[in-house]
Amino acid sequence: KELTVEQCQELREKVAASVVKIPGKAPAGTMVKVQAGCIMAMGDPELPCASVCVDMIGAASVEDKSAFCAATAQALMEVADIPANRIYQTFHELPDWGLGDKCVTL
Repeated sequence: KELTVEQCQELREKVAASVVKIPGKAPAGTMVKVQAGCIMAMGDPELPCASVCVDMIGAASVEDKSAFCAATAQALMEVADIPANRIYQTFHELPDWGLGDKCVTL
């Protein structure tokens, strides 16, 4: 489904705001990329779907990740009309992260 620029901005804001569900994370330090209209399928290619890939510094509990998943799924359901069972979310917990010319190790 194609989203308008306004819908993409709303989705970006809601996903960034969802990060507070993970202790120690804040919207100010969150990068969100919304790539609407890409060719993607999850099973039936006629049904809408979404993929949320989270790269995060450090680790979070399953409960905190679940709270984040619920919040981002709610945003995708509201803004893009994608059913919750068509939203695939993955987490990659990273001990090292580069920003500019520096690498940080936890």
